[in-house]
Amino acid sequence: MLLLVAVLCKQDRDLADEFFHEILDAVGPDALLAERARCVGLIGGALRDLKAWGYRLTDPRYQENLDRSMAIFDAQEARKLDFDTRLNAADAIGLAGDPRLDPNDPAYWVRVDGGTFWMGVQKVDPAGRNYDLVAWENAGPVHEVQVQPFAMGRYPVAVFNYLQFVEANGYSQEVFWMAGGYGERWGPSRWQGQLRYPNRPVVHVNWFEAMAYCAWAGGRLPSEAEWECAACGGREDVRYPWGDTAPDEYHANFRENGPHHPTPVGLYPEGATASGIQDLAGNCYELVSDWWRDDYEKPAKPEERVVRSIGWSDQFQYLRVWVRNRFGSGERGPYVGFRCVRDLPPDAKP
Repeated sequence: MLLLVAVLCKQDRDLADEFFHEILDAVGPDALLAERARCVGLIGGALRDLKAWGYRLTDPRYQENLDRSMAIFDAQEARKLDFDTRLNAADAIGLAGDPRLDPNDPAYWVRVDGGTFWMGVQKVDPAGRNYDLVAWENAGPVHEVQVQPFAMGRYPVAVFNYLQFVEANGYSQEVFWMAGGYGERWGPSRWQGQLRYPNRPVVHVNWFEAMAYCAWAGGRLPSEAEWECAACGGREDVRYPWGDTAPDEYHANFRENGPHHPTPVGLYPEGATASGIQDLAGNCYELVSDWWRDDYEKPAKPEERVVRSIGWSDQFQYLRVWVRNRFGSGERGPYVGFRCVRDLPPDAKP
């Protein structure tokens, strides 16, 4: 189908218009969400291919179906659709301009009340705090931490958001150098390929770039304690950000149930925390501000940083809220992204 559209457009753009009109004619005003989602997924894939030719689809029914397809991000509605339909529709929404990704919209930010919580995990005492049989030594010992209130981005920073930073000449601004950037101006690896999927999390960025973006956006990277506090959602002995239900294709993007690449942010609505923070497990690792320590009692190692969560290529048993790994400050990887937080006074709203 995608090849056919390209051939038609090359012959005569009016033929491509007629092709899209025929598809939209088949989606009536009372169409089910699945029909709308399949429609926008197909058209969105075609428009991605035709973008280099400057083609634009002017039929207003496409935007109408895009708007109504936003229901794919609702937990109940997502259960009614197969995964490929949800993924294709979400990618199409990203190409058209995903309305969820505006950091100037208060709904983009989620308040985390903070307070005192028990951070870390252990596998020695089944009756003790934060016990998990598969606990890693580097995620212990369990210790009490005090966290001030803050606002966390509902989603990891998406390609669309990072593009705004790039287009604002962020790499030449003072915030980049204040974040520790040096040498020639860097940029995400495989950037042109990432631009094809604007609402997927930006990856292939290093720690300096993540810090610079957050400063430019009026925020900062979260600390390890803040990240884990948000993932636990004020609960003790919780295993996953959403609770203790075993992960599946509605909760997270991971090796056993995922498409083996990053997916649009928020595509797994049942994986959200109770407060609505999405993708804290799976899809991509998330850089935080801390230096790496081999465990919470060891001294920091100033050559490495911490990433939390896991990426789309990892196994489900590593989706735990306590999972942490090391990552070089200047490294980039296909699994590594980040998200922003903002400071808040105790009685403020995001």
